[in-house]
Amino acid sequence: MKKILILISLLSIIAVTGYSENKSSIEVLGEEVELVAERINPTNGQLPRPRTPIAVPTISLDNHDIYFYDIDFNLSLCILDSEDNVIYSTFVTADTPVVILPSTLSGDYKLCLYPEGCSYYFYGYISL
Repeated sequence: MKKILILISLLSIIAVTGYSENKSSIEVLGEEVELVAERINPTNGQLPRPRTPIAVPTISLDNHDIYFYDIDFNLSLCILDSEDNVIYSTFVTADTPVVILPSTLSGDYKLCLYPEGCSYYFYGYISL
C-alpha cells in the first residue's frame, strides 16, 4: 500500500512539474500582462463556484496589440479607466490570436477578461 501511495505522489509531482514547465516556455510578444482571477458578484449565487483551480490565461501587450496564447474559450474584453468607466469593449473568440486596441487610447487602464458562462473574471493593468 505504501508503494502505491509513493508512486501516486511521484506521478503527481511529475505531472505538476511538466505543466509548469510548459506554461513558462511560452514565448510572448511584447510585455506579459499579469492577470488575477476574481469571482463575479459572489453574493449573486446564480453561477456555481468552481471547485478546481482556475488556470489564468497568458496574454501580452505590444503597443496597442493584445496577444492571446493559451485561451480556449470565448470572452469579453473590456478596458476601464481609473473611475471604472468602460472605455473600450469587444468580444474575443477562442481562435483569436490578437486584438488591436484603438490608437487613440493612451494612459493607464484596467483590462478585464470575462469568459462566457463563468463565475469569475480576470483582470490586470496596462499602460498604453
